Amino acid sequence: MGSSKSVEKRTLESTIAGFILFVLTFAQSIILVPVFLKFWGTEKYGVWITLYAFVSLMRTLDLGHQNYVGNEFNKLFHTDKAAAKKVIGSGIRIAYMLGFLELLTYLVILLFGIHRQVTGIDLKAFPVAPGLLAMLILWLLVGSVGGILVRMIMAMGKYSRSIYLNMISKVFEIMAMLACAYYNTSINILCYSLAVVYFLYTLYVFYDIRKLMPEFYPWLQSGSWRQGFAALSKSMVLTINNFIEQFNNMGLILLISKMLGPLLVPVFTTIRTISNTVVQATSLVLTPLSPEITRYYATNDHHKINKVVETNWFVSGLLVNLPFIILTPFVGYLYAIWTKSKLPFDPLLFFSLTLSVSVINFGRSYLTLLTGINALKSLLLVTACRFVLFFGIGYVCIQWLGLPGIGLAILFAEIISSVILPYLLYHKKIDTGSTFGTVQIMALSQTGLLALYFLLYRQTTINPILLLFIFTAAILAIGTGQWIMLDAEVKERLLKLIKIRK
Repeated sequence: MGSSKSVEKRTLESTIAGFILFVLTFAQSIILVPVFLKFWGTEKYGVWITLYAFVSLMRTLDLGHQNYVGNEFNKLFHTDKAAAKKVIGSGIRIAYMLGFLELLTYLVILLFGIHRQVTGIDLKAFPVAPGLLAMLILWLLVGSVGGILVRMIMAMGKYSRSIYLNMISKVFEIMAMLACAYYNTSINILCYSLAVVYFLYTLYVFYDIRKLMPEFYPWLQSGSWRQGFAALSKSMVLTINNFIEQFNNMGLILLISKMLGPLLVPVFTTIRTISNTVVQATSLVLTPLSPEITRYYATNDHHKINKVVETNWFVSGLLVNLPFIILTPFVGYLYAIWTKSKLPFDPLLFFSLTLSVSVINFGRSYLTLLTGINALKSLLLVTACRFVLFFGIGYVCIQWLGLPGIGLAILFAEIISSVILPYLLYHKKIDTGSTFGTVQIMALSQTGLLALYFLLYRQTTINPILLLFIFTAAILAIGTGQWIMLDAEVKERLLKLIKIRK
């Protein structure tokens, strides 16, 4: 019983820490946009977003390696510390090599004069190369290595500590960005400032990890290049998957910048921030349940996995669809206040991105299981499908409809890659004899109601507030039906959880 309480306390602490980080990240998105638009202007801000998207994309090249090394370390930490130390030493060697290759890739882009074609940024209008180089050099020195070392903390059951460390970095990052925006510095100065902030933060993380786990220092003492390359080879599936996933997010920004210009990048990112905030909040519900799903799969208790999925549909369905319905009549006004009317609000883009979030939420439980059991081929199939649909349909639609075309491409891609494919792959792994039935239909009907609400709101003269009340009542009615269908034990646990949180 004591062990169970310990796990529950750690899960609750991690959830609270994750919520605080979520609020901080959300505040960063809300606060920084009007400040940048006021002092920098739309085009300069669009260039900064494009630059940061490119840097994030470059860093993704070694994210799969970091995750693989971290997982291997976690498996060995409690059984063979000597072997765990070799994993870290070997991984750090490869991390330095990957950081160098990322820097070299950018130097090749500069050498061949294809900066505009690759990044969407014209160096003659915005000479941002020095700032980009500073951020990539920083990543070479401490970034990739820090990504591996911070994963060591999780082996000690201190996941919340890594989140709190991330929060410290986030606060100083916000302060640096606010200062650079207010004083209207160049984009290069902002890059230098963030590089310094991250460098100092990483040095503190190194110090903290050395103090927490002195038996593993010096980190490069053990391990070998041979073992490092073997781990890199095994992590390639994760690397490809992570890169495609990141490219799906950041690559769209580069596509918009290249085809429509930097001026429209902030319009896309700000509207997407509104829609994505809700789905990020729902991850706070599902993330703590991920270990339970994996455990039920390992013990062949597939019935309980289905119960977790149904519970997530009930909770997150209300958390996603209800706020969107309530927000819709007021979002245009709020957006104008937020952006100081410097950016045009695009209702069609908002509707399509919002619907895509509702669709993503439906399939999230399925993807959580596939991630937890390391079904890498299945995950790669989903990610690759999303990538092809995003950019295939997006490239055509952006020429036909402009920015709203990107939203429609995202919506269509998510219907295939977040509902149809995950459903089929999930039921291939989980054999419960169940088919697509009442529970699934009720979960998806909330998305259908959201789509109908947007259509009526846009195309009819019905009073928007009346529509709001009608569809709010319909969503709550479906939620009530879902609650009735939940297992009695699940209901009891949810009620207890509410009491614990209070």
